[in-house]
Formats: sequence, structure tokens, C-alpha cells
Amino acid sequence: SGDWSSDVCSSDLFFVAAVLMLGAAAVLPAQQLQYEIESIGTASPNLPDDSNASGINNLGVVAGFSFYTNTAGFTSFRPVTWSDAGLDMLMTFGSAAGTDINIHGVCIGWKTRSRSGTKAFQWDALHNGTDLHFGNLVSSVGSSINSDGALTGSYDYQSGNPMSKRRGFFRDPFGQYTSMPSLGGVESGAAGLNDLMSVAGMAENLHGERRAVLWQVGTAPQDLQVGGVSSRANDVNNLGQVVGHWLDGNGQQFGFLWQAGSSAGLAGLTTHPNSVPRRINEFGFVVGICQDANLGDSVGVLWDRSGQVHRLDALIPANSGWANLVATDINDLGEISGTGFKNGSKRGFRMTPQTLRARISGAQPAVAGAADSRFFGAGFTPNAAIHFFSSTQSGHTSALGFFVEMAHPHWIGQATADAFGRVQLSVDLPLSLQGRSYYSQAVDTVSGRPSLLVQQRFL
Repeated sequence: SGDWSSDVCSSDLFFVAAVLMLGAAAVLPAQQLQYEIESIGTASPNLPDDSNASGINNLGVVAGFSFYTNTAGFTSFRPVTWSDAGLDMLMTFGSAAGTDINIHGVCIGWKTRSRSGTKAFQWDALHNGTDLHFGNLVSSVGSSINSDGALTGSYDYQSGNPMSKRRGFFRDPFGQYTSMPSLGGVESGAAGLNDLMSVAGMAENLHGERRAVLWQVGTAPQDLQVGGVSSRANDVNNLGQVVGHWLDGNGQQFGFLWQAGSSAGLAGLTTHPNSVPRRINEFGFVVGICQDANLGDSVGVLWDRSGQVHRLDALIPANSGWANLVATDINDLGEISGTGFKNGSKRGFRMTPQTLRARISGAQPAVAGAADSRFFGAGFTPNAAIHFFSSTQSGHTSALGFFVEMAHPHWIGQATADAFGRVQLSVDLPLSLQGRSYYSQAVDTVSGRPSLLVQQRFL
């Protein structure tokens, strides 16, 4: 089948098993998944200059950086965003890199400082660049930003000390900073952040061991107890699923996916050295790197919910000119950002699943009682009116004269696709949805075709 998310719609991710070991004896190509790949290009007039892609939001906008050589021959790297409309360079000061971007176009990252180290920043169209302040001598980086504008990162908490240690930080949507505590040791680090303000990262214990943790502001970090001599959590979604990796005594890395309440593994996943899951979306799809036992090399991969591992280079058209793909993020439409080599030049990319029908994200976040939850969609007729429907029952019927794959559909709103066929709709979710299965689908009024059906269970 060419429908990327036909399988995505078929299960309740709320009940996904909790502790999984990611990796496989062989990385499988999985012919049912097909992706288009697009280069983000480079901001430099000097075309051999590299570019890199980091985060991607649910509008398909990618954050990253591009090397830039000016007419005088001076080379720096600049933060960039890339969308269907093309590449934008964010700022003109020194060297800087974008690491993540939210649905409002707010980008975070880090820039080099005149003395040494880096300084975390955020950028948006209204305020342009804004430094995140931890003192003039403190080095810092921004790592993740959520839909509400809360963000995480790490900073040196011993100002001016060349041997300074790092601490994770959380900044709420109102600009208030909180330092992430350790587990009794010295250091901590914040990596991933969800819309419920849960932070995935690392914290040292009393023995100096670095442990994967999940943290809520105002509480002690929760040691995820994933094993190994050290471990780190890299991301967390709104379902509380955490991905990361742990290190054994021989220096080999093993990936994990953790969720509270169960320690059962998911069929098809086995331990294998040198796998590092980096990001997870709301449907349990994970991207990162894994060693392919057939090739002996680490390759960029997509883990699906069944536990199979798919090489990224096997998901794109043959003879595309792309090689050495490494994924950095995945959004809720299944679009993947990353960096690879295009005809020998290093380039950031976006991979887009090729489906026979348009795709929608479902409600994000899927939290009953939430105001301003959003649906995102792609693959619709440009500038077409798009109707959104929902139901708590599957089935087949018509709504407003259009076929939908649910019983007793409820019309939840209409939005207009943009010039690239993307659409978003903001809705308030009733509290009565809590704990219930929820189906959503959007209909393109020009083609008359429904999107792929999405099923979720609301928190």
C-alpha cells in the first residue's frame, strides 16, 4: 500500500507497551513506505557550502543552519528555516544554528560568543533574535520548544569556570527560568519537551552516573531505570513515551522506548548495539540511527510501531543522488527532517510520505478539555476549502454530501488550504472525550476525497 498512515490509524497508542529496546539484527527496507525527499538548499551563494536540518514542526517547516561564505571569502554558519516556500536566513550576526521550531514559527538554537562557548537564542518574526540569558560568562544551548513557547536546553552553571558543569533548564511561556535538578550528583541536561511540560533528559546520581530521566517542573527527576552504565532520554511525546539510549560497559549504545505502567516489550524489537533514537511523534514513530548488521555501518532509520526498523535511504526513490541520510526529527504528519549528502554535497532535507490521499495529524495535543488544540494537514488541493469531521465510532457514512470513514460524524470546522496544500484548524476539545477513542478525518471539497483516517485515545 502507498498509504503511509493507514496502519497508523488502526491502533490505540495510549496502550502501547512501555519499555522497548530499539534496534534489530538487520535493518529492513519495508516496501510499503515511500517518501519524497527535498533539499533545504544553502543560504550561501557559494553552492558547495553545507546545510544541516534539525527540527521540523507540524507545518512542515524545518529549522537548521547553513554555512555562508560572503564576497570577501569569510565563512560562518547561519540559522535558517526552510518551508514549502523556500529557505530563509534568520539573522545576520556571527555564527549560529537553529535546533528546533514550533508551530508558531518560533525557532530556538545557539550562537557562538565573542569570547568562547555558545549562547542559547530564540527567534521569531516579531522580535527577531533574543538571547536567553544565564549571565555574561555562561555558555548555553537551546534544544527543544513546544507549541506554547516553553523551551528547554542546557547551560554552564559555574560562570567563568573553564571546567564548569552543565545543568538543564526549562523556560516557561512567560519567560520564567527553572534549573533542572540532578539525582543528587552534579550535572543534568534537558533534551526533549512535550506540550504537557514534561522534559526528557539526563541527571547525575550520587555515584556520578548519568541516568535517563523524565522531569516536571517543581518535582525531582524520575530515573527511568533503563539500565547500562549511563543513559540519556532524548525526547518525550504527549503520551509520555520517552526515547533515548543507554551505554553498556563496552561503550556500545542501545536504544530504548519507555512508558510508565508496563515493562513489556513490543514484538519485533530486539537489543542491538549502536542504536540511538532521537525523536518520537504522537503516533509512536521514532527516528534516529542504528547499526545495520548486514552492512556493519550506522545508518539513519525510522522505527515503526510494530518494531521494524527502516533504512531512510530505502524509503526514497532509487538513484536520487542522496546518501548517508541521518534523521533529526519527525512530525505528526510523518515528515522527517535530517541531513545527508546530495550528489556529494552535505545538505539538510525533508522527507515527505507519499500517500494516495491527504494526511492529517489528528488533534494535537490530544488532551480532553484543551483549548486551542490543532489539526494539521498536507496533500490537499491548494486553496481548497477543507471540512474536518470527528466521531467516537468507526464506520462508513456521508457528511455534508461527502464520504467519511466514521459513524455519526460531527462537523468540527472548516479551513482553507494554502498554496501548497497545507491546512490547520484550531478547536477546543470537550472534557467528555477523556479516555475515549476518537476518529478524525478531513475532506477536500474540490476533489471530494477524504484524508486518511486518524484514530487517537484522549488523555
